[in-house]
Amino acid sequence: MENMAFILSVVFFVFFIFYMAAGLYIFFRSPKESISWVLLAALVALSLWTFGFSIAISAADYETCLFWRRFAALGWGSFFALLLHFSLLLTDRQALLKHWWVYLLIYLPAGIIIYGFAFANHLALHNLLASDWGWVNLPQNTAWDLFYNFYYMGYSLASMVMIWRWGRRHHEAKIKKQAHLILGCFFLAFLFGTLTDTISNAYLDMAVPQIGPIFFLLPVLSMFYAKNYFGLISAEPDQQESWISNIISTRKVYRYLSITLILGGGLNFVTRYLISQESNLGEVLILSGILIACGLTIQILQRLKVSDNRKDFLSVLLLALLIPVVTLQFAESGAITVWAFPFILLIAFLVFKTQLLLVIMTISIILTQIIVWMLVPLTYVEVNGVDYLVRIGMFGIAIWLCYGINKLFLLRLDETAEKMALQELITQISSDCVGINQQNFTESIDSLLRTSCEFFGIDRAYICLFDREQETFSCIQDYCRPGIYSAKDRLQNLPIDANHWRMEKILGNELFVASDFSMLPEFVNVELIDAEIRLPKSQLIAPIASKEKIIGFWGLDTETRLLDWQDDHLNFAKIIANILGDTLSRIDSEKELSYLAHYDEITKLANRNLFTNYLYFSMVKQEFTDTYLGIIFLDLDSFKTVNNTVGHEMGDELLFLVGEKIKSVVDKTDLVSRFSGDEFLIMISHIKNKDEMAEIAQKLMNLFNEPFILKGQEFFMTASAGIALYPMDGKDPEALIMNADIAKFKAKEKGRNQYLLCSADMKEAVNTQNQLTNFLYRALEKGELKINYQPQVCLRTGRVTGVESLLRWQHPELGLISPGVVIPLAEKTSLINPIGEWVLETACRQNMAWQDMGMKPIMMAVNISASQFRNPNLVSQIEGILEKTGLKPEYLEIEITESTAILELSDIISKLNGLKEIGVSIAIDDFGTEYSSLGRLKMLPLDRLKMDKQFVDGIGSNHKDQAIAMAIIQLGKSLGLSVVAEGVEDESQISFLKTSQCDLIQGYYYYKPLEATAIEEILKLQG
Repeated sequence: MENMAFILSVVFFVFFIFYMAAGLYIFFRSPKESISWVLLAALVALSLWTFGFSIAISAADYETCLFWRRFAALGWGSFFALLLHFSLLLTDRQALLKHWWVYLLIYLPAGIIIYGFAFANHLALHNLLASDWGWVNLPQNTAWDLFYNFYYMGYSLASMVMIWRWGRRHHEAKIKKQAHLILGCFFLAFLFGTLTDTISNAYLDMAVPQIGPIFFLLPVLSMFYAKNYFGLISAEPDQQESWISNIISTRKVYRYLSITLILGGGLNFVTRYLISQESNLGEVLILSGILIACGLTIQILQRLKVSDNRKDFLSVLLLALLIPVVTLQFAESGAITVWAFPFILLIAFLVFKTQLLLVIMTISIILTQIIVWMLVPLTYVEVNGVDYLVRIGMFGIAIWLCYGINKLFLLRLDETAEKMALQELITQISSDCVGINQQNFTESIDSLLRTSCEFFGIDRAYICLFDREQETFSCIQDYCRPGIYSAKDRLQNLPIDANHWRMEKILGNELFVASDFSMLPEFVNVELIDAEIRLPKSQLIAPIASKEKIIGFWGLDTETRLLDWQDDHLNFAKIIANILGDTLSRIDSEKELSYLAHYDEITKLANRNLFTNYLYFSMVKQEFTDTYLGIIFLDLDSFKTVNNTVGHEMGDELLFLVGEKIKSVVDKTDLVSRFSGDEFLIMISHIKNKDEMAEIAQKLMNLFNEPFILKGQEFFMTASAGIALYPMDGKDPEALIMNADIAKFKAKEKGRNQYLLCSADMKEAVNTQNQLTNFLYRALEKGELKINYQPQVCLRTGRVTGVESLLRWQHPELGLISPGVVIPLAEKTSLINPIGEWVLETACRQNMAWQDMGMKPIMMAVNISASQFRNPNLVSQIEGILEKTGLKPEYLEIEITESTAILELSDIISKLNGLKEIGVSIAIDDFGTEYSSLGRLKMLPLDRLKMDKQFVDGIGSNHKDQAIAMAIIQLGKSLGLSVVAEGVEDESQISFLKTSQCDLIQGYYYYKPLEATAIEEILKLQG
């Protein structure tokens, strides 16, 4: 009996310790929730139940057993009412608890039971019997026994029914699993407890000890499991711990200390009461209670909202007071065994940085030993088996404490190593991301994802980006460990549903954390199920932000195991998300800069740089084929008119439409570029011959047959194009583009709205023109330009009355170059103004030189081009030359062509009147060949008409030419103008012009263009 009673007492005491610790653990995890308070009360009731039984079952006499049986009634009498209350809270029936009478119905039966079995001594409800199992209670089946049976069975069944219905009405798998687990454990505890505590003793006459509270370990464990895996009771987040040591958390040290004190209380009770049975039960309980209370108090102190230093000071002060209390309990024996007890406490404080804590403990230990020495200076003690058991127990506790602290050391060292490795990984990733660009983006991101998976043992890592225009997201890249399939193809263009739980967190810039996907509500996974994506077991997703906007997310999945995501995982996910956000933002900026550098902002077409580079590489590839590469240089005709009439914004839109139309004609392998202004370049690859290129060019020209619609308004445009083929028309991009431009220019010269293929003649003409242009820039300073003078003869007197100055260019290599070439070149290169000014000054100076020789003054005719007439300072320039050379204005005649006369009429008249005011004569050269307008002619202040050579040539044989010549002479006479006939070469022309009363003639019949010295001789001869 004694052995079995001892074993059961120890078992009950162990369960007492466990239930108390479990209750406090759950309470401290969630002290603000009402369900935590009720569960704490239920576990305290179980603690009272088991503690009372631990003493009663092995009590030395009937009275002691009866007392502790009544003490245990406080526990089992209230437990089932608390169980029903807990079930109401668990199954979401809090509404019932708003009524006071519900509490009365729940706890009134419990109060009656406690009164009858714990306090009503006169009722004699306990029938105790000493058996082989220790003291047992044999129910007498009185009304009180039946009432208790009805109470515990009814409340237990009611609780189980509520839990069953709770699980049944919920559709979430998480709730169902939780309900089934708790219900099953409650049922087993109820079944076994009823068999041992009620049926066997009351109805089968079996003296079996009541061990019902032991079976309730099952529902307690089920609630712990539900808390950890289902969130039965929401744990409040721990406040940030302060670190007294870099290595060990003070909370964990104090946790070990609390457990040590509680184990010490248990060791005291087991060895001094249950084993030796020599000590006074009251003294044993007081000391055990003090130790257990100190352990619990330390945990309470750690949860106070005070500073860490104050918590440490209060905890050490409590332990310093505990040392003399425990030691003085054994002062009579000189504390022969428990003297080493303080060393257990010192072990814990070895790791603290604050030496004051050790000083306080040291003072307490030394003073305590001095007090014991003073109280018992000399003693003789007997060491028996109990003392050895106490020593062994103390050593065991000390070893356990050392093992725990050592474990903390090693754990923290491992964590430190992992953190260092993690920090190195983050540093490496951050460094690698700095070098990511558009070219190595895929390779670098793959390395990042792979490294992340390998470091944490993750199965899959991926990056998804949002398309805000389409309101979708797509996976741009993922990495999967061997054996794990990729979901990248299925994660394409999925809708961004802001109402979805996962997406709501991402868009709110929050982490999505799921350690066990099976515990999530079904609606969370609908998105993945619809996309036919295999659900992971654990998932961590971090949003990626750029410029304060969520642009996507990156995630980590596990498929082969559940992973409880830790702070390291969460912090790593956030840091990498920030790095990715910065990297993607930088790459977007680079893309934008690259786009601006290679594409036209208006038409979105390739710009000149990109086109030239692409053309170069295409020419290299073309070397290995038997086809040609074509370039079409297209220019819009009169595009400036569009800008001037409807504005540049509409002009830009028109350019965009033209670019879009051109792209619709060519293949995707071809390239369209806006070269500059209203010019487009089109590269056509794989051309078989010129005919195929011409067909494509014609398609482009046909695009302009239809109007362009801009804001409801039609615009008709034409274009001119030039074509060059590689390799015939150029060996490099610059030459090919230049020759296409040459062909385009020729197409414009031929009347526009057409295309021309570049030819050898075109290139030769342009090369010659370029060569002459380069020579012309140096001709004036090198003295290659000179002036010849062709006399003008009066028909009436036969005397030379004037000369026309004619520009000549004598090149040392090319010889004499025609004025028909020189003048157009000078006009194109803006050299016409300095050359014209030189001609005018030279002619005036020569005329003055002849006069200085004593010769009779004659008229000097000088041609002024249309380009010179655009000079706003023309009149003052001529006036200045006259003053500079000393020539009188009446001996200078300015010749203008009809093309000059069609310029802005008011401007021309103003300048001609200015010349007339200073006394200069004005003549129209080549009259009748261009834009002869009699309306304008009468408005100009002219002095002379010069009839063009083409009308003089046919005078002797063509009646029409005679009629025209006669009409021009008569027109001049009618307007009061003298008439000069140019190009007179034979006698018949002279005869007709005399008859027609022409005033002057100029031609080879009398004189060719001559140098100044020859004119000097002529003037000398005629006196």
